Amino acid sequence: MKKLIVLFCLVLMLFPLVMTGCGGVAESDYEAVVAERDALQAEKNALQAENDGLQAEKSALETELDATKSDVAALVAGLEKKLVALIVIDGYFSDSLRYIAGEMSDAEVAEAWATFISEIGAAIDDVADDGLSQLWDDAEAAAEVGDADEFISAVTAVMALLQELIDNDIAAIEARLS
Repeated sequence: MKKLIVLFCLVLMLFPLVMTGCGGVAESDYEAVVAERDALQAEKNALQAENDGLQAEKSALETELDATKSDVAALVAGLEKKLVALIVIDGYFSDSLRYIAGEMSDAEVAEAWATFISEIGAAIDDVADDGLSQLWDDAEAAAEVGDADEFISAVTAVMALLQELIDNDIAAIEARLS
């Protein structure tokens, strides 16, 4: 019986220690941890929403970049056609100066003239501008009747319009890229 009493006393002494160890989280500590968890969850949700918004913005910017690349490529292609036409005209004037300087024969000039008329006509057709086509038609008509002054005047007008179209294309490219 003595053993039982000692055992009973021992259990009574250990009971408070066991109870604090088993259920030992204070309610205030528990509530603080729950509040922190809820705050972190809210922060995670806010960051996820911000990330979703940034992803949507990134996608929109990528789409805009692709459209800009396409627009600029089209403008550059048109610009190249106009430059080709201008280069062909410039080549003709170089040949004319060589003829005037006596570096080309009449036959070479006639061949260069025919080639020029054909090449510039094709180059201007590629540009696809009605005003430019009309000016070139005027130049061809002057060439057919042999009116050199009218031809030079029309070709000069073609060159001026080509330069204006080129300047407009460059401005459009710069505007699209800014």
